[in-house]
Amino acid sequence: LASRLNAEGLKAVGQLGRARAQILQLEKVANLNADLALEASSATTRTGVPLLNKGVQWAQENLAGDEQLRKFTIANETFISEYAKVMSGGYGAAAPTEGAQSRAHALLNRAATQGEYQAGVKQLKREMENRVKSLDDQMTEERNRLRGSIGRKPEGAPTPTNQGAAPTAAPA
Repeated sequence: LASRLNAEGLKAVGQLGRARAQILQLEKVANLNADLALEASSATTRTGVPLLNKGVQWAQENLAGDEQLRKFTIANETFISEYAKVMSGGYGAAAPTEGAQSRAHALLNRAATQGEYQAGVKQLKREMENRVKSLDDQMTEERNRLRGSIGRKPEGAPTPTNQGAAPTAAPA
């Protein structure tokens, strides 16, 4: 039984390691694209009013053919896609879930003010870090389980045979 549990534990650690490596790679790409999106965002013209920004950007995009806005649009879409892959657990070339992409679109609206957009990107980067941290924590837990440190009762903890027993007097 113990050898079967160890084999299952080793398998779990291996699977977590592969998932972690894939997520780390996706996170690196997403972070690089987040930096491009922030750079492109800072080069676009914005007001302090998101609704007004939407109208200005529509005119820039459809009437003026603004190159900076085009760069921002592409960088934003790329970051959204990469973020969604990390958060939806997509590995390799797998497409992100529609829900993760929709969420990222709602959070990273191009019409947001410069400060709002920067804050949003910063928050999404932290969420991706948390995704990696959770995998790290789970791997540590599995390794500890394999070593036998999880599931052991601390010394002095009640056991089924001594729970509720009256304390015994110390020998005199």
